Amino acid sequence: MRPLICLGFTAWKSNYAKSTIQILSRVSRTHPVLYIDYQYTIKDVFLNLFKKNPIEKGRILGYKSRLRTEYLEGYGHINVLSLPPVLPINWVSNTGLFDLLLKLNGFIISKTIKRSIKKLSFQDGVVVNAYNPIYGIALASCFKNNSVTYYCYDEISGSPWAEKHGARLEKRFFTLVDKVITTSESLKEAKSKYHTKVFTVKNGVDFRFFNDHLKDHINESPVVGYVGSLDERIDYQLLKEVAEALPEMNFVLIGRVVFPDMIAPINSVRNIRLMGPIAYDSLPVEVNKFDVCLIPFLKTKFTANIYPLKINEYLALGKPVVRTNFSTLKEFESLIFTADTSNDFVQCVKKALKENDKDLKKKRIKMASENSWDKRVELFNQIIFN
Repeated sequence: MRPLICLGFTAWKSNYAKSTIQILSRVSRTHPVLYIDYQYTIKDVFLNLFKKNPIEKGRILGYKSRLRTEYLEGYGHINVLSLPPVLPINWVSNTGLFDLLLKLNGFIISKTIKRSIKKLSFQDGVVVNAYNPIYGIALASCFKNNSVTYYCYDEISGSPWAEKHGARLEKRFFTLVDKVITTSESLKEAKSKYHTKVFTVKNGVDFRFFNDHLKDHINESPVVGYVGSLDERIDYQLLKEVAEALPEMNFVLIGRVVFPDMIAPINSVRNIRLMGPIAYDSLPVEVNKFDVCLIPFLKTKFTANIYPLKINEYLALGKPVVRTNFSTLKEFESLIFTADTSNDFVQCVKKALKENDKDLKKKRIKMASENSWDKRVELFNQIIFN
């Protein structure tokens, strides 16, 4: 079977779900896989030198083998490559200087990549660039003889980390790739302006992983919950207004706080509890405790094209979902509640609690089962290997 080489953007080891790793895990059942890990900077390594965290410092610095094997229960195995540290350049505004430093970073890590591909005999592998067009350009020489697919799962022009150069370099990267896979129809429409071969493979759910934890759970007071990073996507003012309007309910937010200043509106709200990040394996147990699940995103250029991972995870446990009207999610319209204002949101939460019978739960679970990652990966493989 033909190998797959994935240039990742997110770190292999982290405590939140990643569509790329869900896909690669399933691809590994039938194809050899190499995952090129997140490009840590010298600053990243220095700041985490004496901390206990998932960063593979020894491998990044070369004290240990940079190439390792990760065995995945129920799947195959994946070769993971840690790269030498690169220069921190995201702060650079000047286009010419940024491009020069990016080229230098590409030179720093390209030899490690080429050497690993040769060692694994992956020279004829197909390449998937997972939302990393900036380093896709820097490392183009590593993959000039390979078929390259750009897996675009977010709108880069709205991403804070790429606000200076992301959109510009993504447009250039489109000229270097053979195919593009997006995760929503709206994202496909946006990217079809720059490439002729654009496909959609929507996010899925590890259905059994979540559904197997479905158990009856009774709370003394209703629990309304959210799972995901607390970042720039969240409408914190809406959360504040909704929680204050429903003082008899407990609001539980699970996820890392990315920008502490942003969560100021909810810090003093009595019935909002921040749990922080939890291990992915514990996620279904915690979500099963929710009576209503939330997706409280702001409507922005970034969120307009999102197909959220969490929606199918919520539904796999039969939970009612209330969301803001941040993007078009037509297939879910009959099963979830959509609100345009905080008052609408309050009424939707109340309605979700009342209209939560067994038939509705079955319909939600059926929808999630039809959106499993196994089914999504069948389509993904057809696109990249043909």
